[in-house]
Amino acid sequence: TVNAEFCYWGTLLAGIEMARSGTTTFSDMYYFEGDMARATDELGLRAVLGQTIIGFPAPDYKSPKDALVGVEAFVKRWKGHALITPSIAPHALYTTDVETVKAAAGLAKRLGVPFQIHANESPAEDEAVRGRLGGTSFEVLEREGLLGPNVILHHGITLSAEQRETCAERGVGISHNVESNMKGASGLLDLQATIDAGVAVGLGTDGGAGNNNLDMFEEMDTCAKIHKLQAGNPAAMPARQVFELATLGGARALGLEKQIGSLEVGKRADLVLIDLSAPELTPLYDVYSQLVYAIKGGHVETVIVEGRVIVKGREVQTVDTAKVVAEARAIQAKILSALASFRAERAAKAKAKRSD
Repeated sequence: TVNAEFCYWGTLLAGIEMARSGTTTFSDMYYFEGDMARATDELGLRAVLGQTIIGFPAPDYKSPKDALVGVEAFVKRWKGHALITPSIAPHALYTTDVETVKAAAGLAKRLGVPFQIHANESPAEDEAVRGRLGGTSFEVLEREGLLGPNVILHHGITLSAEQRETCAERGVGISHNVESNMKGASGLLDLQATIDAGVAVGLGTDGGAGNNNLDMFEEMDTCAKIHKLQAGNPAAMPARQVFELATLGGARALGLEKQIGSLEVGKRADLVLIDLSAPELTPLYDVYSQLVYAIKGGHVETVIVEGRVIVKGREVQTVDTAKVVAEARAIQAKILSALASFRAERAAKAKAKRSD
């Protein structure tokens, strides 16, 4: 089911959701990333797009060796684009062998592009990787000399204090996907300690399979509240700090802080305009509290990326939303049909086995 068409239309659908809820820049790692880049370009969003390399046959490449060849072509095709930063993204050390991960990191370094990988996602992951490789994902990456600037670790929940300091020293970025971590019962990053260590942390939603929505306003709200609960302190993780994680913090984690993340002379013209006239947003006393605790993606009125209006009056201006939704529903029908066939076949086999 996962093919180029699936990834192209899925990216358009997700991009519409992100644009309408005020996200101007996102990071991704998946299959058929060239088709996802094409969709992102049509949407007019900014993105760091990582072609996934994984240690078994995947929908786009049948082997890690083929994927390494394909990712180099992908990077060369999109490098230098005004909005798209191509990236190399081995999935994880529990799905991909160390030599492939090392080859991917070396290729990223040679081509001068970001290197993304899932790491230290949960205690269960740590145990699995330690059993195979003699250390957690972070420890193996450090042992192999793969940590440094332009490296983005997704999740990093189980990092120790010493490892957080290493991330800061090496310029490693971390994406914090709090709602996804909660949904998967993976654990909770010690966010304040990570920030205090000097690590570049950006707030993310994770993908639709891990979260079910891509609303960064909701993510900020959840992030602030869960970390107050974690600390046992209502003053912990104040709204202004959380808002920075979703803006300049994210830009730092992606290595784009000189271009985006704040409204400054010389940076790119990425802007989000919000209608504050709604009753639920009235009255307004503190703008950061309003942004984090009250405003939702549905309050976004206008989105501008690189000086181009891509959302106006809550309507996406760059692609045909109705067509994208129709295509997504058609793909849904194919998936449901395939699932029904699979279940019927499985039931028939089980019945035959009982008859034997």
